[in-house]
Amino acid sequence: LLAHRQLYAGEYCKAKFTGMRLAEYEDLLLKRDIYSLVAIAALHDKDWDICSRAFIKLETMENTPEEEHEEYENLAIRIFTEHPPSENKREFPSCYKDCFDMSIPYQACTVTGQAVLDQRTVMCTTCRHHAIEVELRGALFCPLCHTPYPSLSL
Repeated sequence: LLAHRQLYAGEYCKAKFTGMRLAEYEDLLLKRDIYSLVAIAALHDKDWDICSRAFIKLETMENTPEEEHEEYENLAIRIFTEHPPSENKREFPSCYKDCFDMSIPYQACTVTGQAVLDQRTVMCTTCRHHAIEVELRGALFCPLCHTPYPSLSL
């Protein structure tokens, strides 16, 4: 839901990173949904490298109907003929690519989906997930499980 909200709000870079985190949940979510979301967000963000990686994942999924496989292939050719994956390559923390490529988990903020690196966080006592403190902006409840934060309650 967070990645979709970010995508529809035009926060393409955030939606891309949140979508990349979903690769960790391939066993629970449809791969097609995960990688389509990442491809769309990366396309709008003009991150051709990540967009290409998402298309590779889509094109190599097992049990994909031939017609759908051809659509991915044709769309990829149209996009990457004009914008090679090496064009506009961006640097960002390796945890995003590690999660996307190898499903290696990283600690993510429950408010923004971004990787928790050196920021101060608040941990929910129920679900034990972290939120970056400055991103909470006065929220009194965990964005994931809706438990009140004891240290932030009135």
